[in-house]
Amino acid sequence: MPAPAIGLGFGEAGSRIASGLRAAGTGELAAYDVADTDAIRQRAAAAQVTLVKTNAELAARCSIVFSVVTASSALDAAQQNAGHLLAGHTYLDCNSVSPSTKRRIAGVIQCSAARFIEAAIMAPVPKHRGQSVPMLVNGPGAAELASQLASLGFSNGSARR
Repeated sequence: MPAPAIGLGFGEAGSRIASGLRAAGTGELAAYDVADTDAIRQRAAAAQVTLVKTNAELAARCSIVFSVVTASSALDAAQQNAGHLLAGHTYLDCNSVSPSTKRRIAGVIQCSAARFIEAAIMAPVPKHRGQSVPMLVNGPGAAELASQLASLGFSNGSARR
């Protein structure tokens, strides 16, 4: 089975995860970040990640969208992505936010046709093999996603429905 196309925000954690995925030989990687800076462009080039200009373009290219943004931007990111997500999409919210904010994010994504899965990143994302950071995933389809991601070198943390 081919590796899924993955999209993500491209801050520090997102870029480290993308670099690890690239090293693991994953398929298409695309990133969108509201801050279009030289540093982001350089990290994308180094990780061989396609930078896109909109959330719509990210959704069009990817079946799994990792939300790896600052806590203060997590709800905004969900709202900006939701209108572009279809039934074949999985939105993986990896942000460290309060339970009430996580529920609000879930509500926003669940108004789209996409599957919402929450994730808790359990350690700092390492510079090398960033995808190896332990994560706990939860939600319908979490076990299936965890298995899919394990094939890309993600730490096989626990998954709950």
